[in-house]
Amino acid sequence: PVDVAQLFGFYSSFRMLWRAWRIQLRILWNSFPLLLISASSYVSLFSEIELIATVVLPVLGLVEPLLLFWGLYSSSRIFPFAMLALKEPALPLREAMKRAKTATRGRAFAVCAMRIRLIWRFLLSLLSIGVVTLLHVLPLTLLAYSEYSTELTKDNQL
Repeated sequence: PVDVAQLFGFYSSFRMLWRAWRIQLRILWNSFPLLLISASSYVSLFSEIELIATVVLPVLGLVEPLLLFWGLYSSSRIFPFAMLALKEPALPLREAMKRAKTATRGRAFAVCAMRIRLIWRFLLSLLSIGVVTLLHVLPLTLLAYSEYSTELTKDNQL
């Protein structure tokens, strides 16, 4: 259980605030390929420019699957990293990332499959105007991530 006061724990000192910013930057860096994919969708708006239509769009078509694979693989380590970084404030972030890498070694596909299943359930639940989202998908997502973190800690990898 989380108290409201715990949400403001990172504002207690400048050191903790700086740590929170560094955690957010690390998460942003790991999801950077996925952000590039979403930013590349805006390039097609400039397709009337000949250089973009003939060179950039075909190159993006070839690069986007690689970016998607890289983004899903690198972002699969975000959850264990965030869990470690928030659970142990004295642990350096570099060490937390090393532990997250060892914990997800060999499990990246399973983590991506879990996330994709949860995303599809979330998108389908939006058809019910959010009722199924609140009653089924969000609790299922929280339980799946809880089971995942329990599995990682049970294996003594975190």
